[in-house]
Amino acid sequence: MKLAAELDDRYAHREFHRFLKNTGRDIWERKIAKTESLHRFPHPSPNFYRASLAKKNPLTNAIATFLKLEKEGKLLRKHPTDELMRACWYLKVCNSLFNAYPESSEKLRAIIIDDETISSFLFEIDIATHFFRLELDVQFVDFANKARFDLLITDGQNEFEVECKTKSADAGK
Repeated sequence: MKLAAELDDRYAHREFHRFLKNTGRDIWERKIAKTESLHRFPHPSPNFYRASLAKKNPLTNAIATFLKLEKEGKLLRKHPTDELMRACWYLKVCNSLFNAYPESSEKLRAIIIDDETISSFLFEIDIATHFFRLELDVQFVDFANKARFDLLITDGQNEFEVECKTKSADAGK
């Protein structure tokens, strides 16, 4: 799979809509409602639990912001933020994966929605992005259940297997 590493903000809203269709808009609305229903301490008191939930799945905040903009009738391209555009890139890659690996769509959906697995998956996308920028072909072979590594990078002549590892929250336990 080759992707242009640039993202045109004029079409960013399409990626959000495709993603919500692929993963289920209602699931994200429930996740957002759960976060918003938590007690919010007045400023300057910290809201650590809310911040912790937002950090676990950064897509949730971006989707909440997008849905709020949409509800207010505002265009994403006129109100882009770094957070929204970064999330939009993740959504673009996810949408491409849904298209490239339809047989693995349930597995992909489960990884994306699970707050415990999403961060390592987004790290894989960050690593793949490096290779997309080099205009190399990137295959997420782990989704196709073809291999025991995460990415297969090819330049037409050579193939490279990439295993993406991050330090988990329970490291050293």
